[in-house]
Amino acid sequence: MKDDNKIAPGVLDLLAKQKEARSDRTTMSVREMADMLGLGKTESYWLINKRLFKTVQISGRTRMDIQSFDLWYDNQVKYHIVGGRPPGAKLKASSYSAADIGRILGISESYAYELIKKEDFPIITVDYWMRVPKKAFDKWYRSQSHFRDREDKERDAAVEEASITIPEMARMLGVSRNRVYALLRSKKAGGVLEVIEVGGWKRITRESFEKWYAGQDRYTRRKAPQAGPRQRDVNESYPEGYTVRQAAEKYDLSVGMIYKWIREGRIETTQTGRMKLLPREAFDSWMETQV
Repeated sequence: MKDDNKIAPGVLDLLAKQKEARSDRTTMSVREMADMLGLGKTESYWLINKRLFKTVQISGRTRMDIQSFDLWYDNQVKYHIVGGRPPGAKLKASSYSAADIGRILGISESYAYELIKKEDFPIITVDYWMRVPKKAFDKWYRSQSHFRDREDKERDAAVEEASITIPEMARMLGVSRNRVYALLRSKKAGGVLEVIEVGGWKRITRESFEKWYAGQDRYTRRKAPQAGPRQRDVNESYPEGYTVRQAAEKYDLSVGMIYKWIREGRIETTQTGRMKLLPREAFDSWMETQV
Protein backbone atom coordinates (compact mmCIF):
# COMPACT_ATOMS: atom_id res chain seq x y z
CA MET A 1 0.00 0.00 0.00
CA LYS A 2 1.32 3.40 -0.94
CA ASP A 3 2.16 5.73 1.94
CA ASP A 4 0.53 9.06 0.98
CA ASN A 5 2.47 10.91 3.66
CA LYS A 6 5.87 9.85 2.32
CA ILE A 7 7.53 12.44 0.08
CA ALA A 8 9.31 10.98 -2.93
CA PRO A 9 13.05 11.69 -3.26
CA GLY A 10 13.74 14.96 -4.99
CA VAL A 11 10.18 16.27 -4.74
CA LEU A 12 11.05 18.84 -2.07
CA ASP A 13 13.90 20.09 -4.23
CA LEU A 14 11.54 20.24 -7.19
CA LEU A 15 8.94 22.17 -5.19
CA ALA A 16 11.58 24.61 -4.00
CA LYS A 17 12.80 25.16 -7.55
CA GLN A 18 9.23 25.58 -8.80
CA LYS A 19 8.46 28.10 -6.09
CA GLU A 20 11.61 30.00 -6.95
CA ALA A 21 10.79 30.11 -10.64
CA ARG A 22 7.00 30.36 -10.31
CA SER A 23 6.77 34.10 -10.81
CA ASP A 24 8.68 33.87 -14.08
CA ARG A 25 6.94 30.80 -15.53
CA THR A 26 3.48 30.37 -16.95
CA THR A 27 3.60 26.61 -17.64
CA MET A 28 4.95 23.38 -16.18
CA SER A 29 5.65 19.95 -17.64
CA VAL A 30 3.57 16.79 -17.18
CA ARG A 31 6.43 15.30 -15.16
CA GLU A 32 6.45 18.29 -12.80
CA MET A 33 2.70 18.03 -12.28
CA ALA A 34 2.96 14.27 -11.70
CA ASP A 35 5.67 14.71 -9.07
CA MET A 36 3.73 17.50 -7.35
CA LEU A 37 0.59 15.35 -7.03
CA GLY A 38 2.36 12.03 -6.50
CA LEU A 39 0.83 10.53 -9.65
CA GLY A 40 2.02 8.05 -12.23
CA LYS A 41 2.25 8.82 -15.93
CA THR A 42 -1.07 7.16 -16.82
CA GLU A 43 -3.13 9.05 -14.23
CA SER A 44 -1.37 12.32 -15.10
CA TYR A 45 -2.39 12.06 -18.74
CA TRP A 46 -5.86 10.96 -17.65
CA LEU A 47 -6.23 14.29 -15.81
CA ILE A 48 -4.98 16.17 -18.85
CA ASN A 49 -7.40 14.38 -21.18
CA LYS A 50 -10.32 15.35 -18.93
CA ARG A 51 -9.53 19.01 -19.79
CA LEU A 52 -9.71 20.09 -16.17
CA PHE A 53 -7.19 22.84 -16.80
CA LYS A 54 -5.59 24.50 -19.80
CA THR A 55 -2.67 22.91 -21.63
CA VAL A 56 -0.40 24.17 -24.39
CA GLN A 57 1.94 22.49 -26.82
CA ILE A 58 5.53 23.77 -26.70
CA SER A 59 8.14 22.13 -28.94
CA GLY A 60 5.78 19.17 -29.39
CA ARG A 61 5.38 18.60 -25.64
CA THR A 62 2.28 19.10 -23.51
CA ARG A 63 2.60 21.63 -20.71
CA MET A 64 0.09 22.81 -18.09
CA ASP A 65 -0.91 26.43 -17.73
CA ILE A 66 0.07 27.19 -14.11
CA GLN A 67 -2.67 29.74 -13.46
CA SER A 68 -5.32 27.36 -14.80
CA PHE A 69 -3.83 24.48 -12.77
CA ASP A 70 -3.93 26.56 -9.56
CA LEU A 71 -7.58 27.47 -10.18
CA TRP A 72 -8.47 23.80 -10.68
CA TYR A 73 -6.48 22.74 -7.60
CA ASP A 74 -8.26 25.27 -5.36
CA ASN A 75 -11.67 24.05 -6.54
CA GLN A 76 -11.24 20.29 -5.98
CA VAL A 77 -10.48 18.10 -2.96
CA LYS A 78 -9.37 14.77 -4.43
CA TYR A 79 -5.75 15.50 -5.34
CA HIS A 80 -3.10 16.80 -2.95
CA ILE A 81 0.24 18.43 -3.63
CA VAL A 82 2.83 16.27 -1.88
CA GLY A 83 4.09 18.28 1.08
CA GLY A 84 2.28 21.35 -0.24
CA ARG A 85 -0.80 23.41 0.54
CA PRO A 86 -4.16 21.65 1.04
CA PRO A 87 -6.50 21.51 -1.98
CA GLY A 88 -9.94 23.06 -2.38
CA ALA A 89 -9.28 26.43 -0.72
CA LYS A 90 -11.79 28.33 -2.88
CA LEU A 91 -14.25 25.43 -2.93
CA LYS A 92 -14.30 25.14 0.86
CA ALA A 93 -14.60 28.91 1.23
CA SER A 94 -17.76 29.00 -0.88
CA SER A 95 -19.53 25.67 -0.19
CA TYR A 96 -20.25 22.95 2.39
CA SER A 97 -20.01 19.19 2.08
CA ALA A 98 -22.64 16.94 3.67
CA ALA A 99 -20.13 16.19 6.43
CA ASP A 100 -19.70 19.94 7.05
CA ILE A 101 -23.48 20.42 7.31
CA GLY A 102 -23.70 17.43 9.66
CA ARG A 103 -21.10 18.97 11.97
CA ILE A 104 -22.83 22.37 11.89
CA LEU A 105 -26.27 21.00 12.73
CA GLY A 106 -25.13 18.17 15.00
CA ILE A 107 -26.59 15.42 12.81
CA SER A 108 -25.09 12.43 11.02
CA GLU A 109 -23.64 12.76 7.52
CA SER A 110 -26.29 10.39 6.15
CA TYR A 111 -29.06 12.52 7.63
CA ALA A 112 -27.38 15.62 6.17
CA TYR A 113 -27.63 14.03 2.71
CA GLU A 114 -31.36 13.41 3.30
CA LEU A 115 -31.79 17.03 4.37
CA ILE A 116 -29.97 18.32 1.28
CA LYS A 117 -32.34 16.35 -0.96
CA LYS A 118 -35.45 17.21 1.04
CA GLU A 119 -34.79 20.95 1.13
CA ASP A 120 -33.83 20.93 -2.56
CA PHE A 121 -30.59 22.84 -2.03
CA PRO A 122 -28.72 23.93 -5.16
CA ILE A 123 -25.95 21.38 -5.66
CA ILE A 124 -22.34 21.63 -6.80
CA THR A 125 -20.91 18.26 -7.83
CA VAL A 126 -17.15 17.99 -7.43
CA ASP A 127 -15.39 14.67 -8.03
CA TYR A 128 -18.76 12.92 -7.67
CA TRP A 129 -19.39 14.54 -4.26
CA MET A 130 -22.32 16.88 -3.57
CA ARG A 131 -21.63 20.28 -2.08
CA VAL A 132 -24.02 23.09 -1.14
CA PRO A 133 -23.18 26.77 -1.75
CA LYS A 134 -22.70 28.51 1.60
CA LYS A 135 -24.97 31.40 0.63
CA ALA A 136 -27.84 29.00 -0.11
CA PHE A 137 -27.31 27.05 3.14
CA ASP A 138 -27.03 30.19 5.27
CA LYS A 139 -30.23 31.60 3.72
CA TRP A 140 -32.05 28.34 4.49
CA TYR A 141 -30.69 28.23 8.04
CA ARG A 142 -31.98 31.73 8.77
CA SER A 143 -35.42 30.81 7.39
CA GLN A 144 -36.02 27.86 9.76
CA SER A 145 -35.99 27.33 13.50
CA HIS A 146 -35.92 23.53 13.90
CA PHE A 147 -32.16 23.03 13.47
CA ARG A 148 -29.61 24.99 15.45
CA ASP A 149 -25.86 25.19 15.11
CA ARG A 150 -23.47 25.01 18.05
CA GLU A 151 -23.40 28.78 18.52
CA ASP A 152 -27.19 29.00 18.70
CA LYS A 153 -27.36 26.01 21.05
CA GLU A 154 -24.84 27.59 23.41
CA ARG A 155 -26.72 30.89 23.31
CA ASP A 156 -30.04 29.14 24.02
CA ALA A 157 -28.66 26.91 26.78
CA ALA A 158 -29.45 29.40 29.55
CA VAL A 159 -32.99 29.90 28.21
CA GLU A 160 -33.56 26.13 28.07
CA GLU A 161 -32.25 25.74 31.62
CA ALA A 162 -34.80 28.31 32.81
CA SER A 163 -37.73 26.62 31.04
CA ILE A 164 -39.44 23.26 30.52
CA THR A 165 -40.98 21.62 27.48
CA ILE A 166 -44.68 20.83 27.23
CA PRO A 167 -44.02 17.04 27.43
CA GLU A 168 -41.89 17.69 30.55
CA MET A 169 -44.73 19.60 32.19
CA ALA A 170 -47.12 16.78 31.27
CA ARG A 171 -44.85 14.18 32.91
CA MET A 172 -44.36 16.36 35.99
CA LEU A 173 -48.12 16.57 36.53
CA GLY A 174 -48.96 13.06 35.34
CA VAL A 175 -51.30 14.34 32.63
CA SER A 176 -51.43 14.12 28.85
CA ARG A 177 -49.76 16.57 26.51
CA ASN A 178 -53.20 17.63 25.24
CA ARG A 179 -54.19 18.52 28.79
CA VAL A 180 -51.20 20.88 29.06
CA TYR A 181 -52.22 22.55 25.81
CA ALA A 182 -55.74 22.94 27.19
CA LEU A 183 -54.30 24.62 30.29
CA LEU A 184 -52.34 27.03 28.11
CA ARG A 185 -55.51 27.94 26.21
CA SER A 186 -57.51 28.53 29.39
CA LYS A 187 -57.83 32.10 30.67
CA LYS A 188 -56.82 31.31 34.24
CA ALA A 189 -53.72 29.15 33.70
CA GLY A 190 -52.87 30.63 30.31
CA GLY A 191 -52.68 34.06 31.87
CA VAL A 192 -49.96 32.88 34.25
CA LEU A 193 -47.95 30.32 32.26
CA GLU A 194 -45.46 32.11 30.03
CA VAL A 195 -44.75 30.36 26.72
CA ILE A 196 -41.52 31.02 24.82
CA GLU A 197 -40.06 29.41 21.70
CA VAL A 198 -36.57 27.96 21.49
CA GLY A 199 -35.33 26.22 18.36
CA GLY A 200 -38.84 26.07 16.95
CA TRP A 201 -40.27 24.40 20.10
CA LYS A 202 -42.67 25.86 22.65
CA ARG A 203 -41.37 25.94 26.22
CA ILE A 204 -42.78 27.21 29.50
CA THR A 205 -40.63 29.33 31.79
CA ARG A 206 -39.92 27.63 35.11
CA GLU A 207 -40.69 30.83 37.00
CA SER A 208 -44.21 31.08 35.53
CA PHE A 209 -44.78 27.34 36.08
CA GLU A 210 -43.85 27.60 39.77
CA LYS A 211 -46.12 30.66 40.13
CA TRP A 212 -49.03 28.85 38.49
CA TYR A 213 -48.42 25.64 40.46
CA ALA A 214 -48.38 27.47 43.79
CA GLY A 215 -51.70 29.16 42.96
CA GLN A 216 -53.69 25.98 42.20
CA ASP A 217 -54.62 22.85 44.15
CA ARG A 218 -55.89 20.47 41.44
CA TYR A 219 -52.59 19.07 40.16
CA THR A 220 -49.84 17.39 42.19
CA ARG A 221 -46.28 17.27 40.98
CA ARG A 222 -44.82 13.80 40.50
CA LYS A 223 -41.36 12.91 41.70
CA ALA A 224 -38.85 12.86 38.86
CA PRO A 225 -37.69 9.28 38.12
CA GLN A 226 -34.03 8.58 38.70
CA ALA A 227 -32.11 8.18 35.48
CA GLY A 228 -30.85 4.62 35.12
CA PRO A 229 -27.78 3.53 33.15
CA ARG A 230 -29.93 2.56 30.14
CA GLN A 231 -31.71 5.92 29.93
CA ARG A 232 -30.21 8.25 27.34
CA ASP A 233 -31.16 11.59 25.82
CA VAL A 234 -33.23 11.21 22.63
CA ASN A 235 -30.55 13.02 20.64
CA GLU A 236 -27.63 10.83 21.68
CA SER A 237 -28.10 7.37 20.26
CA TYR A 238 -29.25 8.05 16.70
CA PRO A 239 -29.01 11.72 15.65
CA GLU A 240 -30.91 10.96 12.44
CA GLY A 241 -34.00 9.59 14.20
CA TYR A 242 -35.85 8.40 17.30
CA THR A 243 -36.24 4.79 18.29
CA VAL A 244 -39.87 3.88 18.92
CA ARG A 245 -39.26 3.90 22.67
CA GLN A 246 -37.49 7.28 22.57
CA ALA A 247 -40.39 8.80 20.61
CA ALA A 248 -42.87 7.31 23.07
CA GLU A 249 -41.00 8.74 26.06
CA LYS A 250 -40.62 12.18 24.50
CA TYR A 251 -44.30 12.54 23.61
CA ASP A 252 -45.77 10.59 26.53
CA LEU A 253 -47.24 7.93 24.22
CA SER A 254 -47.45 4.17 24.37
CA VAL A 255 -45.05 2.08 22.30
CA GLY A 256 -48.04 0.13 20.99
CA MET A 257 -49.68 3.30 19.68
CA ILE A 258 -46.60 4.23 17.68
CA TYR A 259 -46.33 0.74 16.19
CA LYS A 260 -50.02 0.99 15.26
CA TRP A 261 -49.31 4.26 13.40
CA ILE A 262 -46.40 2.60 11.62
CA ARG A 263 -48.56 -0.35 10.50
CA GLU A 264 -51.21 2.06 9.24
CA GLY A 265 -48.58 3.96 7.25
CA ARG A 266 -49.32 7.21 9.07
CA ILE A 267 -45.69 7.85 9.97
CA GLU A 268 -42.52 7.11 8.02
CA THR A 269 -39.63 5.00 9.28
CA THR A 270 -36.06 4.22 8.26
CA GLN A 271 -33.95 1.16 9.02
CA THR A 272 -30.49 1.27 10.62
CA GLY A 273 -29.25 -2.31 10.89
CA ARG A 274 -31.99 -4.06 12.90
CA MET A 275 -33.19 -0.80 14.43
CA LYS A 276 -36.34 0.91 13.15
CA LEU A 277 -36.03 4.69 13.42
CA LEU A 278 -38.50 7.57 13.08
CA PRO A 279 -36.87 10.50 11.18
CA ARG A 280 -36.68 13.26 13.76
CA GLU A 281 -37.91 16.26 11.78
CA ALA A 282 -40.69 14.35 10.00
CA PHE A 283 -41.99 12.76 13.22
CA ASP A 284 -41.79 16.00 15.23
CA SER A 285 -43.67 17.89 12.51
CA TRP A 286 -46.31 15.15 12.31
CA MET A 287 -46.83 15.17 16.08
CA GLU A 288 -47.39 18.93 16.01
CA THR A 289 -50.40 18.32 13.72
CA GLN A 290 -51.91 15.87 16.22
CA VAL A 291 -52.49 18.44 18.93
